[in-house]
Amino acid sequence: MSDSILSTLLNEVGDDMKFVPHSFIQLVCQRNDIWNRKLLDYRREDVDILKQDTLRKTYTLLYNLSELQRKLPILKKYIFLAELYNLRSLYLSDNQITEIPVEIGNLVNLQTLYLSNNQITEIPVEIGNLVNLRTLYLSNNEITEIHVEMGNLINLHTLWLNNNKITEIPVEMGNLVNLNTLWLSNNEITEIPVEMGNLVNLHTLYLSKNEITEIPVELGNLVNLHTLYLDNNEITEIPVELENLTNLQILNLSNNEMTEIPVELRNLANLQIYIL
Repeated sequence: MSDSILSTLLNEVGDDMKFVPHSFIQLVCQRNDIWNRKLLDYRREDVDILKQDTLRKTYTLLYNLSELQRKLPILKKYIFLAELYNLRSLYLSDNQITEIPVEIGNLVNLQTLYLSNNQITEIPVEIGNLVNLRTLYLSNNEITEIHVEMGNLINLHTLWLNNNKITEIPVEMGNLVNLNTLWLSNNEITEIPVEMGNLVNLHTLYLSKNEITEIPVELGNLVNLHTLYLDNNEITEIPVELENLTNLQILNLSNNEMTEIPVELRNLANLQIYIL
């Protein structure tokens, strides 16, 4: 590790290294050549003091870091994260982060990324480089746009983008064919692109509390869907193609502007909860 990176880390907690803030929640390091995949866990919810030599030894392992969870008020200052090439999991939810640095695109081995409950306004296009990402949480931020590069995350299984200010779902989202769970509730989305019908492995889809006026017939292609929430929108009609969702167990269409329900929906034999 370079002296400049170590200096940045040490300065965060003060020169004397006697006091570590309560927000120092968890730091998990992995060094395969010594511990053979055993984790060295420094998680202590109530610890206020860490000895200088212990903390320094922890930071010397960063190049082999596999999981990092910390309280970082301004992520942009921590561009050293871009050098953690072996990082698999990064937990940065519940902070005051306003910007994701473009350097995050260097973490090509990342599989889990938590950035919920921050003040993020934009997702950098470089996030499209994280082709090994499986879980991405960006709920409860101020995000207004999903860039087309998100369509590169073909290994993504779970995506949470609820409680933002997103107005449009790009057609490239239809590339996420391995997606299992998608949360887009409580945004400002007006349209569901027909390409969403490509997400044939989707089990859970939340689109509540948006401004959607129409359900595309292609949504009937999601034959593995178990849960569908489209309540609190401006939908006027339910396409009969939804009868193809034979594995659907929960369907919520309440608080819309529909005047009739297709009789074909009676064919949904596995439906357990049906809210209109």
